[in-house]
Amino acid sequence: MSRTTIVGRVGCGLVLVLALTACTGEDADPGPTSAGPTSTSTSAAPGPDDASAEPDGPSPSAAPSTPAPVPPDTVGTAPRRQPEGTPGDLTAVDVATDATADTVTFTFDGTGLPPYEIGYQDVVMRGEDDPLLLDGTAAMTVTFTDASPGARGVTGKDVITNETFDQPVVRQVVLARNLGGTVVFGLGLAEQVPFSVEEDREGGTLTLVLQH
Repeated sequence: MSRTTIVGRVGCGLVLVLALTACTGEDADPGPTSAGPTSTSTSAAPGPDDASAEPDGPSPSAAPSTPAPVPPDTVGTAPRRQPEGTPGDLTAVDVATDATADTVTFTFDGTGLPPYEIGYQDVVMRGEDDPLLLDGTAAMTVTFTDASPGARGVTGKDVITNETFDQPVVRQVVLARNLGGTVVFGLGLAEQVPFSVEEDREGGTLTLVLQH
């Protein structure tokens, strides 16, 4: 056999091996594959300026605001209330006036004053479904608890039960209710004016001062 023929056969064999390798798509030695850096996505914690940040927990609800009590001697139209006091019998109700104010004074026996509440009202009620018509354009109530309009359940002779007046502010004073230790006076006034309250617990008097 000639040398040329041997070389030709070897060449054909190599071509056949290369062709089979290409068809299988396999590398003889693929070698290790180098993995690239792995990226991990993390969410940054919301900052204080992040409008979409969710609060850590429910926001506490705002505490209801409670109006501070008005001191008795403050001049204004707000109601005055004293829930503490000493039970007592009313002995007199007096109405007076001077250059700056009308006054209504309630005098109790002994020392101390019963609990009271004083304030303007749209309507003064004698009882349920029984409105009291008073002179003037404004109405006020003076309410005492743990009290009586007189000793032994009898209204004192110096206690006003229904009387009209021609004064700058006070036009009428009426004993509106006396039931179960609660005594309510209705005051008819010329108009709604600022007022204050003067307490004399040692003398047992409460004076309503209505400015004019």
